[in-house]
Amino acid sequence: MRGLDAISESEIRYILDGIVFCPSPFSPNKVKTDYTVEHTPDGFRIRFHNASDPYEEKRFNFDHPELDDQDRECLDIILQIEEIQWAGVTEKLAGLHVAYLKLIHFFVNEYYFVPQLETDKHGRLSSTQVRSELKPYLELPVADILITLFLRKHHFNEASLFRKHAYFTSDFDIIDFRRHIGLKGTVRRFLRAISEGNIQQMIHERHYLWQGKSKAEEMLRTDMFVPGNTFRNITTVNICFHLVMKSHPEFDVENDFATPEFKRFLISCQALDVLHALHPNYDTPGNTEQMLRQVEKFREVFGHAPVISRNHYLKGAFPENIAMLKEAGVTADATFGFHDSMLFRGGITRPFVPWDKKDGNPLSIIELPLTLMEGTLKDYMKLQKNDAVAAAVKKTDRALKLGTTLCLLWHNRSMYRYGVPGNYYPEVLEAIIRSMKEMDESLAVN
Repeated sequence: MRGLDAISESEIRYILDGIVFCPSPFSPNKVKTDYTVEHTPDGFRIRFHNASDPYEEKRFNFDHPELDDQDRECLDIILQIEEIQWAGVTEKLAGLHVAYLKLIHFFVNEYYFVPQLETDKHGRLSSTQVRSELKPYLELPVADILITLFLRKHHFNEASLFRKHAYFTSDFDIIDFRRHIGLKGTVRRFLRAISEGNIQQMIHERHYLWQGKSKAEEMLRTDMFVPGNTFRNITTVNICFHLVMKSHPEFDVENDFATPEFKRFLISCQALDVLHALHPNYDTPGNTEQMLRQVEKFREVFGHAPVISRNHYLKGAFPENIAMLKEAGVTADATFGFHDSMLFRGGITRPFVPWDKKDGNPLSIIELPLTLMEGTLKDYMKLQKNDAVAAAVKKTDRALKLGTTLCLLWHNRSMYRYGVPGNYYPEVLEAIIRSMKEMDESLAVN
């Protein structure tokens, strides 16, 4: 029977190796750190071989960590980081004992939710389930900030350990819009365009009526991705997630990957080094057999097994429903994010290894947190264009300035002018990239 303040050496090492020093899921090299862990009468001590002073922290309940008054005092100082900068935060924290590992674990493994959780109709946890008094901390990548402060305290050069990364990702839910909506849907679409006076759309989509399919450039597009030389100091990774098998009659689509248009699309992806990944269908979470069938289908289409996946609709309980990925041979996931707000889920941008609370072990999966999905801006937050641009740029700037990693999700349909009503998503993405280019220059100076 574990005590109330029980934490084992393996759990301490998990926080360090699985979160603090976790590498990118596509990095060929692991971050190598030499340290020892020893227990003390009231806590534990960590000795890093590159630091003269050991790190000591009081013992805490790993299974159910809670914040005390000093934790909140430290976190309230961190909230001031954009005003007083890193030096100011470090100075103010100097007189306090910051429980770095406890706080990192608390946020990353999500002990900030209300006791009785409610999910939406898609089985997702929204930001409304975060305890109200803790929401301000998730407006920043608070776990990243804690990790940076911890590393600086022990004289690690974070910039040499973790280069800034930006993941430009897209979920290809639909690759032929006309085929998906059918003739009846096309007629309804034209009638709506007439009622809205949108003549340009009708002219552009006139082929829907006599060809019975979309033009390849409408859905099979690559303009949500960026060339590898776009930034000098930010490494970019382009990932295209494919829904390869229909399951749910309402929320999934039957895509045809055998068309000449799709084969040409694959060729265009090669020039941008796009990584093709799996987008498990709506009914997959919790269904290992269904996942395995889709992995096999993916292999047939792309000639290799997927290494990373993202659940359709960001659906599923976390981390329970990604535990099955290991059996399917998938080593990374990119589902972890709030679909309905600008809060940083887990307070983290960088990749990490989730902790399986049920089995009491780290999962053999690296999680790539989702910074921003374009649909959050319009579908959930109901923002007008200018407000959407401001909110998106603010969050993505925070991700790269205060964290190490940016992960964007722009659906292929969102890059098509008429893909969604009142589509402003391409302009938002352009604004984010402009801001990133400015930041790239400042990283070069620093």
